[in-house]
Amino acid sequence: MQFGRLMGTGLMVLGLLLISIQAGLFFGHKREANPSPAPAPSTTTPRELPIPAILGGVLLAGGAIVFLMGRRRDEPDPAHAVK
Repeated sequence: MQFGRLMGTGLMVLGLLLISIQAGLFFGHKREANPSPAPAPSTTTPRELPIPAILGGVLLAGGAIVFLMGRRRDEPDPAHAVK
Protein backbone atom coordinates (compact mmCIF):
# COMPACT_ATOMS: atom_id res chain seq x y z
CA MET A 1 0.00 0.00 0.00
CA GLN A 2 1.33 3.43 -0.86
CA PHE A 3 2.23 5.98 1.79
CA GLY A 4 -0.50 8.46 0.83
CA ARG A 5 -3.21 5.84 0.85
CA LEU A 6 -1.97 4.44 4.17
CA MET A 7 -1.95 7.89 5.78
CA GLY A 8 -5.35 8.72 4.31
CA THR A 9 -6.81 5.50 5.67
CA GLY A 10 -5.30 6.19 9.09
CA LEU A 11 -6.73 9.71 9.18
CA MET A 12 -10.17 8.46 8.16
CA VAL A 13 -10.13 5.76 10.87
CA LEU A 14 -9.07 8.33 13.48
CA GLY A 15 -11.82 10.69 12.29
CA LEU A 16 -14.46 7.97 12.56
CA LEU A 17 -13.17 7.07 16.02
CA LEU A 18 -13.49 10.66 17.23
CA ILE A 19 -16.97 11.00 15.75
CA SER A 20 -18.06 7.77 17.46
CA ILE A 21 -16.63 9.01 20.78
CA GLN A 22 -18.65 12.21 20.45
CA ALA A 23 -21.77 10.21 19.60
CA GLY A 24 -21.22 8.07 22.68
CA LEU A 25 -20.86 11.16 24.85
CA PHE A 26 -23.92 12.80 23.31
CA PHE A 27 -26.25 9.80 23.40
CA GLY A 28 -24.85 8.23 26.56
CA HIS A 29 -26.74 7.90 29.81
CA LYS A 30 -26.74 11.16 31.75
CA ARG A 31 -26.82 10.82 35.51
CA GLU A 32 -28.57 13.37 37.61
CA ALA A 33 -26.44 14.70 40.43
CA ASN A 34 -29.26 15.05 42.97
CA PRO A 35 -32.37 13.06 42.12
CA SER A 36 -35.07 14.84 44.12
CA PRO A 37 -38.81 15.04 43.57
CA ALA A 38 -38.72 18.85 43.73
CA PRO A 39 -38.42 20.61 40.38
CA ALA A 40 -34.98 21.98 39.69
CA PRO A 41 -34.59 25.71 39.20
CA SER A 42 -34.48 26.72 35.58
CA THR A 43 -30.93 27.73 34.80
CA THR A 44 -29.43 27.91 31.40
CA THR A 45 -25.98 26.49 30.90
CA PRO A 46 -23.83 27.42 27.93
CA ARG A 47 -23.57 24.70 25.31
CA GLU A 48 -20.19 23.10 24.89
CA LEU A 49 -18.64 22.80 21.46
CA PRO A 50 -18.44 19.18 20.28
CA ILE A 51 -14.65 19.29 19.82
CA PRO A 52 -14.21 15.54 19.07
CA ALA A 53 -16.91 15.64 16.39
CA ILE A 54 -15.51 18.76 14.72
CA LEU A 55 -11.95 17.43 14.78
CA GLY A 56 -13.19 14.02 13.61
CA GLY A 57 -14.98 15.57 10.66
CA VAL A 58 -11.89 17.54 9.67
CA LEU A 59 -9.70 14.43 9.93
CA LEU A 60 -12.21 12.36 7.98
CA ALA A 61 -12.34 14.91 5.16
CA GLY A 62 -8.57 15.37 5.16
CA GLY A 63 -8.02 11.62 5.13
CA ALA A 64 -10.36 11.22 2.18
CA ILE A 65 -8.47 13.90 0.27
CA VAL A 66 -5.08 12.35 1.06
CA PHE A 67 -6.40 8.90 0.15
CA LEU A 68 -7.78 10.05 -3.18
CA MET A 69 -4.77 12.18 -4.09
CA GLY A 70 -2.20 9.56 -3.14
CA ARG A 71 -0.88 7.64 -6.10
CA ARG A 72 2.26 5.74 -6.80
CA ARG A 73 5.23 7.83 -7.84
CA ASP A 74 6.33 5.33 -10.48
CA GLU A 75 2.93 5.50 -12.21
CA PRO A 76 2.94 7.90 -15.13
CA ASP A 77 0.31 10.59 -15.42
CA PRO A 78 -2.74 9.38 -17.35
CA ALA A 79 -1.98 11.90 -20.09
CA HIS A 80 1.49 10.39 -20.62
CA ALA A 81 0.62 6.72 -20.09
CA VAL A 82 1.48 4.15 -22.71
CA LYS A 83 -1.67 2.84 -24.35
